[in-house]
Amino acid sequence: MTRLSPFAANKKKDRVTIGKVGAVHGIHGELRIIPLTDFVERFAGMKEVMVGDEMLHIESCKFHKQFVLLKFREYPVREQAMRLTGRLLTVARDEAVPLEEGEFYTFDIIGLTVYD
Repeated sequence: MTRLSPFAANKKKDRVTIGKVGAVHGIHGELRIIPLTDFVERFAGMKEVMVGDEMLHIESCKFHKQFVLLKFREYPVREQAMRLTGRLLTVARDEAVPLEEGEFYTFDIIGLTVYD
């Protein structure tokens, strides 16, 4: 597990939120992730993700109803995994899924001046 340095913690704008940890699923430490991305399939190929201020390694990924079920190597049992509930999952800004021409992420256009 890797924690963000105080310097990196101040650079949260360089990260993109892709999900939020919900409840624990089952007895083996899997967590229900509420996807906050239009590209849910991205979870299947991920090896690691920042959860809160910790870089965690993904041991398994499954899709169940509207949730993504993730198990993290650093939290192998249910009781440990429960501590992650409510934390946000983020990736580096440069890991954002590329968009088509003329499409923009909401976070890229918030705060821009609108001209008529």
